[in-house]
Amino acid sequence: MKITNTQSGPRGINTVNGAVLLNAGQSVDADVYAREQQHIESAGWFTIDGDYKADPVVSAAPVAASADISEIDRLKAELAAHDEEIATLKKPADDGTTVNTAPEALALFTTDGVHVNTAKAKAFLGDKVPDDATKDVIVAKLEELAAAV
Repeated sequence: MKITNTQSGPRGINTVNGAVLLNAGQSVDADVYAREQQHIESAGWFTIDGDYKADPVVSAAPVAASADISEIDRLKAELAAHDEEIATLKKPADDGTTVNTAPEALALFTTDGVHVNTAKAKAFLGDKVPDDATKDVIVAKLEELAAAV
């Protein structure tokens, strides 16, 4: 079939052999599957002289190998574990440990698990650090307060 770009600039078209870029007014002889017809005609960018090629017959969708499926299941389980960990990290510490001084808070923050320490340090610092403060910001504020004691 003969395809001609009727636009003032370059336009692309999907052919049986891949995408083809046609400059303004340029023509090319190429085969195009029938499945592209509606798209091509609705765009109005080309004139087509000839018939579309019949769409290829596809027997069935490929079946993923069992290894691929097991890998997907493994990744889903890993993601679920990470989601649980994130939920735990977002919860404040509830082990009853309290801190009364900046040096105690700094010691807890730098020795215990990060999720517990972050919550404890933020609780100790209150409005001295924003809720979204990073670990570096919290440690710096605790060190500053501990040095002042």
